[in-house]
Amino acid sequence: MKKLPETKIIKDQINISINFECISKTNNNTYCMECTGNERIKKLCDWLWNEKLDFKLDRKYFKYLELTEQQNNRSFLKKTSRSSYFKANSQ
Repeated sequence: MKKLPETKIIKDQINISINFECISKTNNNTYCMECTGNERIKKLCDWLWNEKLDFKLDRKYFKYLELTEQQNNRSFLKKTSRSSYFKANSQ
C-alpha cells in the first residue's frame, strides 16, 4: 500500500497512525481511511471536527458524539473502582 502525504500530516498533528487505501476502480480519488481503537478514533475525530470546522457529515458526526459520551463515561469508570461502581448501581 502506497503511503499518502495525508498520513504524515495526521501523524504530525495528532501522533496516531492512519491507513489510507484507494478504493476507486480508476485509482483516482476515493480512499478508505482506517484507524483502530476507540481512544485513537476519538482523538482523530476531535482533530477533524474541531470548533472551527463548519462542515460535518451528520451521521458520522453523531457517531462521534456517541463515542465521546461513551469515552467520557469510561474515563469515569477508570478513575473509580469498577467493582464498587457496579455494586452501588446494581442494588
